[in-house]
Amino acid sequence: MICPHCNKEIQHVCERCGHVWTPRKAERPAVCPRCKDARWDRPRGK
Repeated sequence: MICPHCNKEIQHVCERCGHVWTPRKAERPAVCPRCKDARWDRPRGK
């Protein structure tokens, strides 16, 4: 997926397992495709 404003490829990074991926759709992913964690965008507690 390409950002319409800056023409760069959009990538997401899982804060839990460190996986980096390119989304297929424009909306926010529900889970990380690697670890399947729904809180992929929030770092672990302690």
